Amino acid sequence: MSLDVLRRSMIPITTAPTNGGCSFSVLQWNVLADWLCDAKAFPHAHDMKSLDWAVRQETFKKILATLPPFDFVSLQEVDHWSDFFEPEFAKLGLKGHFFKKQANDSADGGVLCWKEDTFEMLQINEFRLEERQSQVAIIGLFQHKASSRHVLVATTHLKAKPGFEERRAQQGAALLAKVKDVIASISLTAPPFVVISGDFNDTPDSLVASLFRGSATTQMGTITNPLGSLRSAYASHPNAKMYGSAMDVAYTTYKKRETEVCRTIDYIWYSADSAAQVVQLLEIPPIDQLPHRLPASYH
Repeated sequence: MSLDVLRRSMIPITTAPTNGGCSFSVLQWNVLADWLCDAKAFPHAHDMKSLDWAVRQETFKKILATLPPFDFVSLQEVDHWSDFFEPEFAKLGLKGHFFKKQANDSADGGVLCWKEDTFEMLQINEFRLEERQSQVAIIGLFQHKASSRHVLVATTHLKAKPGFEERRAQQGAALLAKVKDVIASISLTAPPFVVISGDFNDTPDSLVASLFRGSATTQMGTITNPLGSLRSAYASHPNAKMYGSAMDVAYTTYKKRETEVCRTIDYIWYSADSAAQVVQLLEIPPIDQLPHRLPASYH
């Protein structure tokens, strides 16, 4: 089985509202930094040529051509922003903000993009989740031009590797507190709708995911979400499954380094105390439809 590029459709979840309002779409994507993508990091890649940036950038172009238009794009591990991603997204009408990780050995960072025809960017905030650590976040406040409603969108990439569950919860708490501070610092007639997306490097039953849903009990005690509670958009996916007491999509990453990993670590969180509905979700194909683990020539 071979694929030129992985093509995914939008799956209807609920009926779209007919009374106008503020409808928008969000894409979450860890693009895998070029400087982290080599045979040493991925010795089990099916085709080593697919790890080369010259090949990968053409694959990115093909994938972007197959995707539906998005109003916001949340990217992690971007190290070809100005020379590749920025001009490619500009072709799609997307303006972006890049924030490099603070570690000296990191060449990559996060990106938050928005559709300029649809949303006016009011402010962008760069935020470091911890002092002397590399993880960062971007928090943007936007106004929907058609409805004048305000939307706050954030993107982040939390600490990787097993054994850092408590650290990820603390980083998540710092991000939520910063979002709360940003909201408190602006004068609006109504609070903005909140979307926080990113690679959280942890599963739906983890401390940080529990925190985003409302609260989590850590070694330092119980911490609560200052925003109340957030929902994972992909908990509504037809292929969602139970992770302990939490529901979410079956996987968002599928790779093999030392061992095979197939789990959910990427999220699009949104305000749970609103009337918002998930109308469509980008398809997550069953594992048996993927000929090889990622990274691969088709994605």
